[in-house]
Amino acid sequence: FNNNVSIRGFGSPLVIIDGVPRDGTQDLAQLNSNDVESISFLKDGSAAIYGMNSGNGVILVTTKKGVSGKPVFSYQPILSTKAATGLEQTVDAYTYRVMKNEMDKNIGASPTYAADVIEKFRTNQPGFTDNNWIDLTLHDRVFQQQHNLSVRGGTDRSRYFTSFGYAEDNGLLKSNVQKYRRYNFRATNSSNLTDNLRLNINFAGRLDNTNSPRDNFLWVLKPIMVTDRGVGPYTIGNPNHLTSPNQENTNPVAMMNPDLDGYRYQSDRQFATTVDLNYDMPFLKGMKATILGAYDVNTRNESALRKAYDLYDYNTDARILTFGNNQYSNFIENYTRIYVRGQLGYQTRIADAHNISATGVAEMTRTRVDNVNAARQFTDLYTSDLINSGTPTTATNSGFRNFGALAGYVGKLNYDYKGKYFLEGMVRYDGTFRYAPN
Repeated sequence: FNNNVSIRGFGSPLVIIDGVPRDGTQDLAQLNSNDVESISFLKDGSAAIYGMNSGNGVILVTTKKGVSGKPVFSYQPILSTKAATGLEQTVDAYTYRVMKNEMDKNIGASPTYAADVIEKFRTNQPGFTDNNWIDLTLHDRVFQQQHNLSVRGGTDRSRYFTSFGYAEDNGLLKSNVQKYRRYNFRATNSSNLTDNLRLNINFAGRLDNTNSPRDNFLWVLKPIMVTDRGVGPYTIGNPNHLTSPNQENTNPVAMMNPDLDGYRYQSDRQFATTVDLNYDMPFLKGMKATILGAYDVNTRNESALRKAYDLYDYNTDARILTFGNNQYSNFIENYTRIYVRGQLGYQTRIADAHNISATGVAEMTRTRVDNVNAARQFTDLYTSDLINSGTPTTATNSGFRNFGALAGYVGKLNYDYKGKYFLEGMVRYDGTFRYAPN
């Protein structure tokens, strides 16, 4: 979920979801689009009320809430396919050798390949066949699917909205090591506890599971595009010996196979809870008080297994090198965020012409990040994907803890005369943990 959103062209904007500052555009990207009611954008002076983090603009997102009426169910299935675009086909083994000899001739050099070798490739003799590495490793197309189910309804006193979503995306590698699964849900309830007191509860969760090769997909794709098609994935003399078919000494068929090369697995769990209480003061018409609290928990668990294997010469079956090393690593990170806001507002109309409103806000945000990373190498006696299965003398570990805190006070005054002439004033005072009190 790496995305770039820019309103003013300088950096990432502040993202406010249901009145709560969230973790930038990352939280926006991970929001289920079917749960979104509206999105609006603020910049320059209109964004200043949101404080020091609003210099690059503000994105305001409102998720769906319940409405009065009978339950309304909605189901949206999405089935699609995807294929690699702009993927240039590589030249076959025979044509490559003919062109290489032609290049040698043009620069006055001796031909790289003998005529009888080229003839063997032309006639596809054993050991001189063409190996299309793109066809060996990549699907022509793969399927994706999404399913979203929601229900919305309620009474005048209590309204609800509930949604469930599932998404599945499969990668292009033929080993099917690339898999992504997402489960998300949202439950909201808006209740009139009394004629003047309203309670809103919003709880959302997201579970992501990602399987991939041990290295980034681009590191697998690159050797696919530069590997000589005159060399196959296995040696001529031994169908179990992997070759070293390019200058980088990597074998794409092995790199996409988790049983040979290893794998990477990432699990993300995200939960966000928002509760706000609104009170219209009956003893002072136009006065309203709101208190809002939000608590978010994000947990990431990432494990990676690296395996070493031998690579051999395609023609002679002689061992060339051992690729990689045997290692298992585990990374765990926990992120929590607490947000509290108290707000007092007053609105009145005088002489049917003068409209006055005033708002005072105090807010606080606290964040904490804890993570730990550990790894061990292992020998041929490796039995299971556990740190303890590795060799103790090769153990490495690291970790850190980070705290953050922000606080702010806002005052705003609005006046208009018959909706024709307007006057607005706003003041905000912010504090951050990055600076000392004095």
